[in-house]
Amino acid sequence: TEDLGRMLQVSGETVRRWEQGIVAVPVKKQAEITQAGDALTRLRSFFRPERLPAVIRRRPAPLFDGDSALDWMLRGRIREVAERYDRLLSYEPDVLQQLAASRS
Repeated sequence: TEDLGRMLQVSGETVRRWEQGIVAVPVKKQAEITQAGDALTRLRSFFRPERLPAVIRRRPAPLFDGDSALDWMLRGRIREVAERYDRLLSYEPDVLQQLAASRS
């Protein structure tokens, strides 16, 4: 609950209120949650589910400027994580070249 709150840039208490149905989840936050879910679904098509925790915790990750995907997610950058994974996993040449250049 606390980590989800950090990811969405709200307090853990706010997440608990959403979960209990006390307060509705704002539309903007619903969109962020949907994007994160979409990114996870996309990742599941490329990685085994049991490997996902290691994938998002991997550090240093050139795709995330040396941080892990989880670091970015915990800073509220879920949308950026989803976009970067989507571009990488879509095999766009520009992204692959950029990643290769950062490793050399």
